[in-house]
Amino acid sequence: MRAAEACFSTSLRRRSRCIGIDSRRRVNRWIAIEFPVRSSMRYYLIQGLLGILALSSGSCCQLSPMSRDTPTRPTTQSTWNETHIWTVKSIGPLILNKGESSDNGTLGVKVIDFIPRSCSSFLSDSPNPPKVVMQFYRPSDNQVLCEVTLSGPANSSIDSEEMCGTKTGVSVVGVNGINAKDGWVSFDLRMK
Repeated sequence: MRAAEACFSTSLRRRSRCIGIDSRRRVNRWIAIEFPVRSSMRYYLIQGLLGILALSSGSCCQLSPMSRDTPTRPTTQSTWNETHIWTVKSIGPLILNKGESSDNGTLGVKVIDFIPRSCSSFLSDSPNPPKVVMQFYRPSDNQVLCEVTLSGPANSSIDSEEMCGTKTGVSVVGVNGINAKDGWVSFDLRMK
C-alpha cells in the first residue's frame, strides 16, 4: 500500500518512477506533440490578428476624411442661362438646397434628398460618392416626369429608358458638387 501511496504523491519525479517505461513513452509522445501544436496555433492566431489589424487600419474608408465630401458652396448665381457649345445646349449653373426647386416655364427640377457617402464594407478602401435625388417635373401642372439618383461630382446620362428617357429633353446632368452635410448641389443640364 505504501508503494501505491508514493506513486500518487505530489512529486513528479517519484510518480514517473512508479508509472513504468511504457507510460513514460506515451507521456513523452504527448508532450512532444502538444507543445509544437500549441506554439503553431499561437503563431497563426497572432499572424491572423496582425493581418486583420493591418487591413482595417489602412482601408477603413469611414475614417478617411475627404475634402470633396464637403466642397464650398459656389458664389455664382443660380440661373437658367443657356449656352451653346457645338451641338449641345447647356443650362445652368443651378445651385439648389434640399427641398428647393427651379424651373424655366417648361421644365422644372427639384432636389428631393441627399445620400451621404458610404462604405460598402468595413474593409473597403474607398467610399461610394455622395448622391442627390432629383425630380424633374412639368411646371404647368406640377406633374412629376421622372426621379433620378445621381452621384457626384460626375456627368450622368439620364436619357436612357430606365432613367428619364425622352420625357425631359435633358440628356446629361453635370453634377459639379454635392455637399450632403450642408444640403446643397451644384449642377447643369445638357440637351442635344
